Amino acid sequence: MLMLKQILLLILIFYIAVTLFLFLQQKKFIFFPTKAQHPSPPGATEFTFTHADVTLHGWLFQEKYAKERLIIYYGGNAEDVYYAVEQFGKYGDTAALLVNYRGYGKSTGTPGEKELFTDALEIFDEIQNRYSPDTLFLMGRSLGSGVASYVASQRDVTGIILITPFDSIASIAKRQFPFLPTGKLLQHQFRSIDYAPHFKAPTLVIYGGRDTTVLPAQTQKLLEYIPGNPVVIFIAEAEHNNIELFDEYDLAILKFIQ
Repeated sequence: MLMLKQILLLILIFYIAVTLFLFLQQKKFIFFPTKAQHPSPPGATEFTFTHADVTLHGWLFQEKYAKERLIIYYGGNAEDVYYAVEQFGKYGDTAALLVNYRGYGKSTGTPGEKELFTDALEIFDEIQNRYSPDTLFLMGRSLGSGVASYVASQRDVTGIILITPFDSIASIAKRQFPFLPTGKLLQHQFRSIDYAPHFKAPTLVIYGGRDTTVLPAQTQKLLEYIPGNPVVIFIAEAEHNNIELFDEYDLAILKFIQ
């Protein structure tokens, strides 16, 4: 009996230690800042914006169309948005703004859910003041879908494009750590299901059948909370990190923004 109690005590100590470690280190499991430095890609100009002692850096692609049609893009948790610029050349007379999250690339500061949301709203308002585009779309991929969902719940936009979106980070964490109270531990939950009901614009959702990072069921859960009739493109063979390689991806976006 004494040995059993000792074993149970060791298990309890280990459980508490793992829980405490994940709680203190959770940012490292959610955000994977890229620190690469790049020159401006062809067709793009540097974009910098400073607020609250943080300078955010990125690129504005095809600026000459910014007053007409503009997409603000929010990347994934480990994405270097520099490499996403090229894809926007496929969308015709469309400007695209791609800004590194704080702590990514040349952007200063440390990433966090509240911080990313605040930055996104500040940048949105700045873009409206600078260009007042006739049509303005938000496009978020993976983690960025959570940022796009939040902004769309707070601002009026022409349309919302969500790529491999999730219902919440807590849902993903629960699947990865089913033995831990992740719902209570997480400080950065990105609960898109809380923001989706407040969407006022048409929504396009693209997701893959072979996605093992954000399971199709998690995207389908989010779809239950999006009002109206979102346009849904399901690419059965697509994985989380290669979905943009399928023809259906670009065709759906091009049709949606036009």
